[in-house]
Amino acid sequence: MKNGKNLSRLANRKKRKISLLLHPLIVKIATLFNVFSTILVLDLKKGLKMPEVVSKVQSYEDYVDIQVFGSQEKFQGQTIDKHLKVIDPLKNFLNTEVLKLRSGHNLKFLCHGIRNGTEILAFKKILKKYNITFLGTDLNPWVSNLDYGFVHDFQKRMPKKFGKFDIIYTNSLDQANSPKKALESMYMDLSRNGILIIYFNEFSGKMGFSTLDPFSCEIEIFPYVYLNWFTGEARIEFIKDTRYMRRGWFVIRKN
Repeated sequence: MKNGKNLSRLANRKKRKISLLLHPLIVKIATLFNVFSTILVLDLKKGLKMPEVVSKVQSYEDYVDIQVFGSQEKFQGQTIDKHLKVIDPLKNFLNTEVLKLRSGHNLKFLCHGIRNGTEILAFKKILKKYNITFLGTDLNPWVSNLDYGFVHDFQKRMPKKFGKFDIIYTNSLDQANSPKKALESMYMDLSRNGILIIYFNEFSGKMGFSTLDPFSCEIEIFPYVYLNWFTGEARIEFIKDTRYMRRGWFVIRKN
């Protein structure tokens, strides 16, 4: 038995040596797929570095102009049915959370980056049986035409007149010029026990990085980024969209 154990240890040492020798080559071959595929390959031995997380800082004036232009360009492509299809896997979760949060008061739901407002209407439809006040923001001045719209930069705190919100939702974090400030502001705007819901997909990372989307963070990396920025401030969970490989919602609960 002793000789057998020694042979086993020797074999394991040989395997480790071979693994260490081949590791750089395997990683180089595997990361080639990052260019052509939605599958993300990381070399965790080197830690989480660029380009998994990229923030392209622009002047604030340029940032606003670009975001308003982008909102107007995508304006016609936003429909209630399109948003209903996207958020369909969230229905059960939202209904459960609303029942938990009601506590005898009317709930307040805030959505950042609403473009033409149809995203808010989609949420209203799936939560129509509850008494919820909805508000949506966008940098596009047009949203002031909506009775539930407010021109605002989600990287800043909401005006005090609106108070706190029970649920805050956004699919626009990749459009933040200062993502840390955006997350901090949204978290601070939550009521006690409130939830922040952030939609991620494969285009939240390198595939979607652009002037319009200056924050690039792969879906697998976001929890580490958040916990690095806000250690111990909140609990994070993930709701996977089972229809796709790399899509889903991060839920951040305020302590």
